[in-house]
Amino acid sequence: MKKLQMQKFVGAVLFTSLCAGLVLAQPLEAPSNDPAAVDAVKQVGQEMGKAMMASDIEKLNQIFADDWATVDSSGKIFTKESLLSDFKSASTNSSGLKMDL
Repeated sequence: MKKLQMQKFVGAVLFTSLCAGLVLAQPLEAPSNDPAAVDAVKQVGQEMGKAMMASDIEKLNQIFADDWATVDSSGKIFTKESLLSDFKSASTNSSGLKMDL
């Protein structure tokens, strides 16, 4: 995957995961003001970002559910398997990714 495509993909995954985490962390009947729940979601988001930047496949495998999937802006579906595969490929084909979020 080209560097720019990978950057866009990582940004989309981070944004989608963060939004989903924030939504799923809230009970449907009422918003949670529990600081521990908010901190837990923030912590997972930070760990995910660090793992993505480091191409830490083991950590990403722990963070993403086996049935996780997202759709990018072009309509392509990414599953956990394809996400991990892309990161494995990127880590072997480049010296690291740098991006501004």
